[in-house]
Amino acid sequence: MATKQITVAAPEGLRCPMEHGGIITGSPVQVPNTRFYQRLIADGSLVIVPEIKPVKPVATKKRQEGGHDDKQ
Repeated sequence: MATKQITVAAPEGLRCPMEHGGIITGSPVQVPNTRFYQRLIADGSLVIVPEIKPVKPVATKKRQEGGHDDKQ
């Protein structure tokens, strides 16, 4: 069974070790949701970054070709 992933980042000015080598800085990274990362979140060394869901584009009316939309 695969471990759920969470997105975390270190608070500004901090650097935090990764479980199997490497450093987490202020840039969000995905890591496994393990006890190691949960302890770092609990003590404030890491923060969970909320997932940003894509927004659907709003449909817009197309302009008529070759002219302005102004009616006189």
